[in-house]
This record gives sequence, structure tokens and C-alpha cells, in this order.
Amino acid sequence: MTKGMERALLDAISTDADILCLNEIPSHWIRAAKEVLANKGYTRTASSSTHSWLRWSVGTIIASKTRGFHQEIQIRLPHENTFAGGGGTAALYLNQFNIVIVATHLGWGWTTSSQIARLAVFCATQKEIGSKVIIAGDFNRTDLRKTLLCKKHDLRDATRPTYPSWNPRWSLDHILYDPALEVARYGTFESTSDHLGLYAEVEIP
Repeated sequence: MTKGMERALLDAISTDADILCLNEIPSHWIRAAKEVLANKGYTRTASSSTHSWLRWSVGTIIASKTRGFHQEIQIRLPHENTFAGGGGTAALYLNQFNIVIVATHLGWGWTTSSQIARLAVFCATQKEIGSKVIIAGDFNRTDLRKTLLCKKHDLRDATRPTYPSWNPRWSLDHILYDPALEVARYGTFESTSDHLGLYAEVEIP
């Protein structure tokens, strides 16, 4: 990895979070990023990549250092093979908490509606089997509360202005969580990325 990418990765690791959701990692650096994460205790990971016709290829990683069984869940979103399709989606099921945590990077423009609809279907499926869902990442939009994803499933939104990091004005990054969970606090942290980092401390009943 470049020094800049490694620095941004270490910024996230320095928060000492139990779960990290990382976006826009060039696909050819995902393996190296996972090695860095594993060396810092984040031994359980899932990832996916987006490949565009412009040869633009980035990935999303979710990494956990919590104990217990983790199951990787693949979620394919519409248009993930286009330039506007974001950077992929990956999820981990934490059986000790009966929670599915999804890391996602959605596209911008007209692609987001179909991607959000697919995530809403995923939430409905998980709800039917009794699992709680947390979705974190770069949604490339600020009005998530108005979407089917939040309205139908009553997902709560923990967000702050995150973009651009040097003068944050837009809340493009979000942590959506099941109403059965509580967020004690949330906010942003400094990063060498063009987005501020977003964190949430989730209380599990």
C-alpha cells in the first residue's frame, strides 16, 4: 500500500473499535490491508470489490476483533459493476449477539434507489429470522431517513457531517441501526481520508 492509504487505515485502527467498516480500498491492496488488520487483532474479515468499465476497482472491508463465531454474508447490490456503483458490500453475522453488521459503499445518482431497495429486502429477511441489523458506510446521500430502508424498518441514523474532511458540510456517511439497539454516543474522528471517520458506541440489550 501507499503510505497515505496505510496511514488512513491506521487512523481507523487507532480508534480501537470492536468492528471496523472500511471503504474505497483499491482492490489490489485488500489483501495487504487485511494483513495489517490481522496484526492489530482484527482477525475476522469479509470483503467485496467493485469493478468498473473504466478499470476503476475499489473494495469494502468489514473487520472484527470480537470473540465468538462469525459468519460471512455476501450481499450483491444492483449496478456494482459500474462506475456509479460504489465500492461493494460485505457483512458479518455475530452469533453471540444475533446481529448482522453490514459494511457498504453505495453509488451516486440513480443507482442508489435500487441499491437501497435491495438493502431493505435484506433487512426484511433478517428480521424474519430474528436478527438485528446494523449498516455502516458511505451512502453518498444525506436524506436516508426519507428512504424505504429507514421508513419501513424504522432504522435509526447515527451521522454527522463527514465530507469533505477539511471542511465537513455533508453527512454522506451513516450508521443505521435496529431500534432494538441503543447508541450511547456517536461522532466523527480525524482521518487522512477525504471523509472524516464516523463512529458509534452501540449498547446491546
